[in-house]
Amino acid sequence: MKKQIIAGLVAGLIVSGLGIAASVQAQPMTQTLDTETAIGVGGLMICDVFYNENEMPIQGAIVKKAVLDHQKAGIEDHIMTQETSNKLEQYFADFRASSEEQKMHLCNQAIEFARNSTFVK
Repeated sequence: MKKQIIAGLVAGLIVSGLGIAASVQAQPMTQTLDTETAIGVGGLMICDVFYNENEMPIQGAIVKKAVLDHQKAGIEDHIMTQETSNKLEQYFADFRASSEEQKMHLCNQAIEFARNSTFVK
């Protein structure tokens, strides 16, 4: 139950905390967030929770810094298409349904995303 609540909070953070709208009808200067970046940052955020729940502070610090780097780079100023929003929701559902080993693999992928992200310059 606790994990479901936390996962729900993370999903809410992605949509509201990052300030990303699910509609492409936005102000002219707003850029659309690509699916890979949306899922990558979403993965970082949900893995932050996962690492904290499993008392893995080093990994938690890595993903937390990556999320902050993306926020500083302006991810909050981007919007998501409905398709990207749907894929992000599916990613969260898949994460919640994963075994602990699969979650570790997904979190390793999120860390790899952070290392290779071109969003943060």
